[in-house]
Amino acid sequence: MQHSGIPALSRRAGITLCSIPAYGTHTHSRGRLKSCNFSITWDVFLERGRLAKPRLTLNRTRNPQSVTSSLASTYKTLYSPRMVDPKPAEFRGSSLDDLRAFPLSARREAGHQLDQIQNGLEPDDWRPMNIVGHGVKEIRIHDAAGAFRVIYVAKFADAVYVLHCFQKKTEKTSRADLELATKRYRDLLKELDQ
Repeated sequence: MQHSGIPALSRRAGITLCSIPAYGTHTHSRGRLKSCNFSITWDVFLERGRLAKPRLTLNRTRNPQSVTSSLASTYKTLYSPRMVDPKPAEFRGSSLDDLRAFPLSARREAGHQLDQIQNGLEPDDWRPMNIVGHGVKEIRIHDAAGAFRVIYVAKFADAVYVLHCFQKKTEKTSRADLELATKRYRDLLKELDQ
């Protein structure tokens, strides 16, 4: 599929964000075999600050491709989680300073994983931390300098909350790290209820 790319979203009402053309070939027979090339253009636009239903335009063209793959690619592009604004990351307590203390390669990996979470995707290596609280997860980072962990919660609509960042020195997560993450999670819940 060929497409023009998706520009940054604008908040003005009624503005067209982008046009994504998809090309294909259709063959049918009604007594004889006939073939025609066509293009389908999806116009993505905003109405009152929200993404509106894409408009579909059918045109004849000379650039044939697979209809199914073109439409599937267009659908994936239009409904990609990347089209929504990323959630901000909010670091609780000393978690930002703890993250900055990671070695450079572990810090970069943690930043990449947090970026994925902010954009609605899952990190590459994670596990649930139900012992800390409902919806809390742990990013696992393996580096030449050791094992590093980032405990976060992303179930709230307003932000991704990073509860605790630490280097794991033993096979089992220490009680002190779990208690600190649990305390920060409880404090967060109290803050959000008010």
